[in-house]
Amino acid sequence: MPSSSLKRAVRLKLVSHNICKDVQTPKIQREEVEVFSPSQVSCILAAAKFDRLGALFVLALTTGMREGELLGLQASDYDAANGTLGVRRSVYNGTVGTPKSKRSRRTINKLPEKARQALETHIEAAKPSTYIFATRTGRTFNTSHLICRFWRPLLERAGVEYKCFHTCRHFVASSLLAKGLPITTVARFLGHDERTLLTAGFSEHEPHCMMHVCNLDERFA
Repeated sequence: MPSSSLKRAVRLKLVSHNICKDVQTPKIQREEVEVFSPSQVSCILAAAKFDRLGALFVLALTTGMREGELLGLQASDYDAANGTLGVRRSVYNGTVGTPKSKRSRRTINKLPEKARQALETHIEAAKPSTYIFATRTGRTFNTSHLICRFWRPLLERAGVEYKCFHTCRHFVASSLLAKGLPITTVARFLGHDERTLLTAGFSEHEPHCMMHVCNLDERFA
């Protein structure tokens, strides 16, 4: 580094002054992560209750799964007896691939009860042969189709200003961190790298966000 080299040069009396000391380094402005408010999530879930992909949105707002991970879910990934859900693949624009990283391949060991109910109701109605969330012809969703035909209209019905689908993941991450869960635990749950989670700006959000997740079952009563 230039500064350390100049410090050494000053000690050796090769130069009289370390000019790096006169340089004011810019502060790094960390952009705060955008999340839904608890009231917005309530509105989204209420609007999604009778949506054909309602269970997908419930899962997104309670597990923080990525869009591609949700679209890649197959019937065999869900263990109804134990309430576990395996993340084994990801789908992007109809193309099936592996999850984003090694950490992303994981098993969610305990789904919220009403998330389980929403998922099981969907499976019972759709009777998927392979993919849990698929088009009416059984094919994987194109990403733009999901956003334009389902996600954007859902937010409009809910009266919530448009935010990208990934905001669901941000909501879950900030909520869990606000409850005081260790960042390593949250990162493992989300299939995320804790080093990037630390610098993402999640921890500044309000603690009451987690209460919204904990009370999910009550809102579905």
